[in-house]
Amino acid sequence: MKIFILKLLSLLVCIITIITGWVTFFLNPGIVYNNKDINSENKIYCFQCRFQYPRVRRTMKHCEKCGVCYFGRDHHCDVFGKCVAKNNMKLFITFNLSICCLFIINFVYIPLMMI
Repeated sequence: MKIFILKLLSLLVCIITIITGWVTFFLNPGIVYNNKDINSENKIYCFQCRFQYPRVRRTMKHCEKCGVCYFGRDHHCDVFGKCVAKNNMKLFITFNLSICCLFIINFVYIPLMMI
């Protein structure tokens, strides 16, 4: 009975891992687009992108690999091939935690239960 529950829990965590991985991959991480409607005095200029962005974007950072600016950028993830920023940060953390849980369930508990 305990092995069945662990396998069912493993399947559930595996589904969560797959869903959060795909949504993290396809979601816009927070790309800052050029806004031409704002006055030039309320803009900052990104020398890499050669665009002017609204000054309210204080946490805007440029990614050299992607070639665009992101709002709330944390890092560039080579696994997903895109940046982890404001919009996909929670899903990225959920993805990583679910992989850790999946590892613990499948490679630690299930072999111990079969002894």
